[in-house]
Formats: sequence, C-alpha cells, structure tokens
Amino acid sequence: MSDLSAEAKRKIDKLNKAYVGSFPEKRSQLQVLWKNLQRNEFSKVALMELAALCHKIAGSSGSYDYMDLSQAAHSVEEYCLNGFSNINKPETSIAELKTRYLKLIKLLNMG
Repeated sequence: MSDLSAEAKRKIDKLNKAYVGSFPEKRSQLQVLWKNLQRNEFSKVALMELAALCHKIAGSSGSYDYMDLSQAAHSVEEYCLNGFSNINKPETSIAELKTRYLKLIKLLNMG
C-alpha cells in the first residue's frame, strides 16, 4: 500500500471506516436471526438464513482484510450448512453453533 498516493490512501481509509461503522448493523442483523433460530427450534430455513448473512460478512470482511472476522463468520456459515446435524444430541450442535456465533458477535463488538 506504500505505492498508493495520499489521495488513494485517504479513500481507502474512508471506506474502511465506513465498513467498521457497519458493524453495529451487522451485529443487530445477526441477533435478530439468532432469536429467529431459537424461536423456530433451529429449523433448516432459519439455519440457512443465518448462513447466508454469515457468508456475506465473511466475504466483505475478507475484502477489508479483517481476517479473524471473516474466519469467524465462515465458521458459523459452515456449521449451519454442514455441521448442524447431530440429531441424537441436538444440544451439542446448538452449543457448538452458539460458541461460534458468540465469537463472531465479539469480533463485531471490537470494530
């Protein structure tokens, strides 16, 4: 980034600040989906809604070089899509998903 002009650096900084400024909205959207997930007893549809939002967060945060945030969002997404299948012990699946979700929320609080 040292090859960039001062103007380009200012524009990148402005975009980065705007992205970080979107964290409260992303956190709010996640919280709404989490409540919906609980209300709907972790239905497939509710899991897919959470996965879709996490997919968006993973992609955008990676683009802005927030790799911990990107990885946390991807972890929730992947668990919603592939890992939430322990039918014999759903409480285990819920606990693991909640752990991943809370990590993502924590990272969004740090922005």
